[in-house]
Amino acid sequence: MDKTKKKRGQPEKASVRKILAAISGTGGLKTAIAIKLGVHYRTVLNYEKKYETVRQAIGEETEKILDKCESNLFLRIQEGDEDTSKWVLSRKGKQRGYSEKIETEQKGSLKVEHTVKIEDTIKKYKGVIDELEQPD
Repeated sequence: MDKTKKKRGQPEKASVRKILAAISGTGGLKTAIAIKLGVHYRTVLNYEKKYETVRQAIGEETEKILDKCESNLFLRIQEGDEDTSKWVLSRKGKQRGYSEKIETEQKGSLKVEHTVKIEDTIKKYKGVIDELEQPD
């Protein structure tokens, strides 16, 4: 029997305690957590799915990195960075009319007619039709 295969009941490479300790400083990125632990990405996903404490810790770490990113944006805006200001407005200023997309609303109905002539289709695929009709 291959001794490298995991048997049921064997202790796993990771533990909740080890996973929780590895989360710090990863920004909540599961790949980074897996690399710190030397385990497969799937192992981290499985622990996250199975244990509420792991799920919460990853969520809290993700929030920390998002706060840091928002702080960086705020500093750039305070420094007068126009591109950063435009970027933030395009994402957070929609209620004030700032957006990269133009959203429209149409009331009523719209009638669309589409006509396909069989003759046009036959002309388009004539070569294919001729090949199919030739005996082998």
